[in-house]
Amino acid sequence: MDNWSEQNIEKLLKTLADIHPSVESTDRMQKQVRNLIADRCRSDVRSFLVRHKEPICTIAAATLIVTGLLALFRPIPTAPPPPGSKIQGGQVLSPTSMGTLNRAFDEGGMEAVEDLLKEFMKMKKPEPEIKSIDDATNGRSEKEP
Repeated sequence: MDNWSEQNIEKLLKTLADIHPSVESTDRMQKQVRNLIADRCRSDVRSFLVRHKEPICTIAAATLIVTGLLALFRPIPTAPPPPGSKIQGGQVLSPTSMGTLNRAFDEGGMEAVEDLLKEFMKMKKPEPEIKSIDDATNGRSEKEP
């Protein structure tokens, strides 16, 4: 069976090798191929992306550049300190600010808030006169009861 198929294959190859298309059929084939190529190259058949490739690439590049610059020069937001944390450095809160009052209440309850308000009232009064060193170390003054 292998000999038969090899013989058939050889005959078929010889027959195909002897076929020579006529000049007319070659010309006809070339015209058809050229017409197909011309149809595909017409502007109305091309896709939107192919027709507008250059402006689309320009817009995309400009968008990437602007986005990169905005990301690069955007101010970095500072996160507020977590609640309950003490403020460090030279920042001093006013005794009547909500942060100071809340912190005093968290640390010592209503008594601490009252003490804070008493201290604030002392700051608003003129400096009391001190009678002795013991009074100065204990925080007492002549005007206080």
